Amino acid sequence: MLDLHSHKNFGKNVIHNISPKEWDAFSRKYPQQLVSVGVHPWNVTQFSLLEDLERLLKIVNNKRVYAIGETGLDKRCSSAFSLQVQSLEHHICLSEKYEKPLILHCVAAYNELQLLKRRYRPKQRWILHGFRGNPILAKQLLLDDFYFSIGWNFNTETIKILPEEKIYFETDESDVSIEEIRTKVNAYRK
Repeated sequence: MLDLHSHKNFGKNVIHNISPKEWDAFSRKYPQQLVSVGVHPWNVTQFSLLEDLERLLKIVNNKRVYAIGETGLDKRCSSAFSLQVQSLEHHICLSEKYEKPLILHCVAAYNELQLLKRRYRPKQRWILHGFRGNPILAKQLLLDDFYFSIGWNFNTETIKILPEEKIYFETDESDVSIEEIRTKVNAYRK
């Protein structure tokens, strides 16, 4: 079973999340590990954005890069929202060009994210990592063909309405196994 998004776990079926700055050291230490690589919205600053995106461009085509991200939009962090949008648009273009899924962090910016998805009309999957939203939000996002990565904490009513083919599982920063997460989710889906 695939662990789509992890900061702690390693292994054949784990996608470990790193930033472009971590690539060189990480790839030397873990030469076989699949990764998702992106600039998190919390880390978007006008001073580092160009440098981070240039690094990302150099590594995105590596066969070990399974997905682009974690990237996204977060209205509750200190990074300028306009820079977050600019960063996300670069990630979207890379996701499409290199045909890799996009792993998304979103806080209080789902409307903006949906508008971007409608504007870009991506062919690649847009996967909302750590999704905990309510059923109303989930239904709206399903209309725009979003996918959902579910971790240990989730909305138990939402999980009942998500189609199985739209669900991924993740450990993120949790100490529980991906199997435990899947078992917990499936208990609520019955």
